[in-house]
Amino acid sequence: GPAMRREQGDGPLDAAIKAIEKLTGLTPSVENFSVVAATRGHDAIASAVIELLHEGAVVVGAGASTNSIEAGVHAYVNALNFLVEARSAS
Repeated sequence: GPAMRREQGDGPLDAAIKAIEKLTGLTPSVENFSVVAATRGHDAIASAVIELLHEGAVVVGAGASTNSIEAGVHAYVNALNFLVEARSAS
């Protein structure tokens, strides 16, 4: 089955990031994070960008969703993928 974790944090995005950290074993620091509305209206799409720092490597991830928390999680996972790729290339 799918890997699942329950975590608490300062908010739902913080809790999701902590759960992902436990699942992956990676604990990068968030250097920059932003979420903006990419479209208008009550069904607007949120666009998130996150910058992570881990062991000297800096990566940037992006994500989008109609849910701003979900957009943040997509951005975080996207950045983690770049981080793992950078680690395997070195």
